[in-house]
Amino acid sequence: MALVVGGTTVTGTQTLDASTLTGTLPAINGSNLTNLPGGGKVLQAVSSTSTGSSGGNYGDNNWANLGPSVSITVAHASNKVLVMATLNSLGAQENFVNYSIYRDSTNLGSTHGLATARADTGKSNAGMCYLDTPGSGAHTYRTKGRADHGAVYIGRNRSGAKHSIVCLELDYS
Repeated sequence: MALVVGGTTVTGTQTLDASTLTGTLPAINGSNLTNLPGGGKVLQAVSSTSTGSSGGNYGDNNWANLGPSVSITVAHASNKVLVMATLNSLGAQENFVNYSIYRDSTNLGSTHGLATARADTGKSNAGMCYLDTPGSGAHTYRTKGRADHGAVYIGRNRSGAKHSIVCLELDYS
C-alpha cells in the first residue's frame, strides 16, 4: 500500500507538510520497533492510607510505627521500588520529630531518618520519597517516627489529616 499525501505518492525519505495530512493513516503495531531501551515501566502500584486518630510518647532511640504499611512482591532483583509517603501529626512539646521509611526492618534513611519536622503545638507535616532496590521477593514498607532528642508526644491524624504511603515497582531491566 502506498502512502499518498496531497495527491503525491510518498517514497523514501521526504519532508511532509503536516497541513496536507488527511484521512486515515495505516495502523502501526510496533512489531518492527527494535533496539528500544528497557526499563521505566510501572509494573505495579500499591497504596494505603490511615485515617484513625491516636498518639503516643516517642523517645529518641525508639522508632515507632506512625502510619499504614504496604506489602509488595518485587518480580526481578534489578527492579526498583519508588516509595512516597506523607505524614501529618500534632506535637505537644518543643522538639523535632524524625520521620523515615522502613523496608522490613531496614531504615532507608539516616540516623535522623528522611525528614525532620518541628513538633510543637502546631501541625507537623512531612513528605518523603525514596527510590529503593530491595531485591526480588516480598517486602513491607512503613513509615516510622521518633523524637530528635529527649521525648515527644505525637498525636497522629489530627483534624482529619491522613498518613499515606504509595509504592511503585519500576522495571529496570
